[in-house]
Amino acid sequence: MIKTEGLDHIAITVKDMQQTIKWYTEVIGLEHVHKDKWDGVPAFLLANGSGLAVFPANVSLEDSGPANEKYDVRHFAFRVNRENFERAKKIYNEKNLEYKIEDHEICYSIYTKDPDGYIVELTTYEI
Repeated sequence: MIKTEGLDHIAITVKDMQQTIKWYTEVIGLEHVHKDKWDGVPAFLLANGSGLAVFPANVSLEDSGPANEKYDVRHFAFRVNRENFERAKKIYNEKNLEYKIEDHEICYSIYTKDPDGYIVELTTYEI
């Protein structure tokens, strides 16, 4: 059995790289790292070692696998503590972002959409 150390990144394609980078850094608080590599593609947006690899939608990816068969990403989730869960509600309200909160019995999640319509979940187990 392979033992993983956690999620490294999810690769997504977006319409506007700069808008997406701005949204994830300003709203979700990810850090834009490795800016001087690969001519900026992909853009790596990370927090605590995991996050997103962002590609422009017009780039063909050799390793896109099932994405070529119209599979879709349902959502992706970042773990936050209770304080940042509450902060997310405040920020989403300030930025007029629609969101919903769900009680999953073992955790709470708050969902919103990024500029490309990807569902972004923030989850706290501090309930």
